[in-house]
Amino acid sequence: MQVVSEILAYVGHEIALEPVRFAIEVVQFIFLLVIIYFAAMGLGKRRGIVRGMLDGRRARISDQLSAVDHSVIALDEARETAARVLSDARAEAEAISARAREEARDLEDSARAEADAEAESIGRRAEEALATETEELHAEVRDRLIEVVASATRSVLNERLSAAEQRELIQDAIMAAVRRCEAGNEAPKRAVAGRGAV
Repeated sequence: MQVVSEILAYVGHEIALEPVRFAIEVVQFIFLLVIIYFAAMGLGKRRGIVRGMLDGRRARISDQLSAVDHSVIALDEARETAARVLSDARAEAEAISARAREEARDLEDSARAEADAEAESIGRRAEEALATETEELHAEVRDRLIEVVASATRSVLNERLSAAEQRELIQDAIMAAVRRCEAGNEAPKRAVAGRGAV
C-alpha cells in the first residue's frame, strides 16, 4: 500500500511540474487508442482487423451451423426413407407370405380332392367287381345246386330207395356239390379281395 501511495505521489509531483507535457501525452494516448480502435474495429463499411476476424469467424460458425442443420434435415429424411422402405418391405413380405400360404392351402385342397376322387373311383370299381363276382358266384352255385338236385333226383328215380336212403343220398350229393363249389370259388374270392386292396 505504501508503494502505491508513493507512485501516486510521484505522478502527482510530475504533473505539477509539467502540466502541459502531461496534457499532450494524455492527448497522444487517447489519439493512439482511437487509431487502435479504428484499426481493430474499422470505420463505416470498412472493417478493421479484429472486426474482420470476428465477422469471418461468425460467418464460418454460421456456415457450420447451416451445414449441421442441413445434415440433421438430411439425416431425418434418410431415417424417414429407411422407415418407409422397411415398412414397404414388411408389407410386401407379409403379402408374399399370405399368397404362399393361400397357394399351399389350394394345393393341399386340390391334392385332397384328387385323392378323394381316386379313392372313390377305386372303391366304386371294387364294389362293381365284387358285385359282378358275387352275381357270377350266385349263378354258379345256383347252377351246381340245380345239377345236384337233378342228379339226386335221377338217382332217386333210377333206384328204388327207402325214404331214409333217399334223404341220405340227397344229403351226400348236396355236400359233395357244396365242397366242389367251395373249392372252385376260392380263386374268385382271392381275386376280388386283391382288386379291393388296389
